[in-house]
Amino acid sequence: DAGVRIAEQGLISLNKLSTNIADLQAGQGQPGALIRNINNELSTLNSYTHKLLGKRAQTDLLKPILVKLDTATDTASVLADLYGSTDTRHLLLVFQNPRELRATGGFAGSFALITLRDGQVISITAPEGGTYALQGQLPLNYISPQPLQLINPRLEFQDANWWPDFPHSAKKITEIFETAGGPTIDGVLAITAKVGEDILKLSGPIQTAEGLVSAD
Repeated sequence: DAGVRIAEQGLISLNKLSTNIADLQAGQGQPGALIRNINNELSTLNSYTHKLLGKRAQTDLLKPILVKLDTATDTASVLADLYGSTDTRHLLLVFQNPRELRATGGFAGSFALITLRDGQVISITAPEGGTYALQGQLPLNYISPQPLQLINPRLEFQDANWWPDFPHSAKKITEIFETAGGPTIDGVLAITAKVGEDILKLSGPIQTAEGLVSAD
């Protein structure tokens, strides 16, 4: 019976997943390998479940469950590629201020370049001048979208999140950053202050060298 076989595979995968997640949270084992293991187990379970269910996967009862499984698998795949890879990855974290509206969430006033490898954060670089630190470093003259030309005919890094389609804006952010002399970027993540507050509400306050940072 398909249900029994899925349950059996599910128990095996969940047992391995829970072990890897517990080790990751406890700081035991190699983080990159644990992240890759979690991705592999989710991918195996997802593929096995879809293959076994076939057309029945589209039923009203099963579809919501499988959508969540697909989402978890996609998320794990991205994490494994960016954070769990044995190759060096560069992630641009762009901070957006919603008090000055932009299509993707707010004005991009500052950013951090995060270097990752094998489950470790190798370095975090955040220029004091924020996104304006890249001004004057562009050897090419990017022309702004027509409405933006009223303010600035030259497209700068801080205005590169102009387009509502985030992948398009992320591609333009990457293009300008790399042209200005930055390393090859593997991913762009943009957050607003509200997202930061929500994360801190879940994680609790974080102690830094400058003091305690909380959601408040």
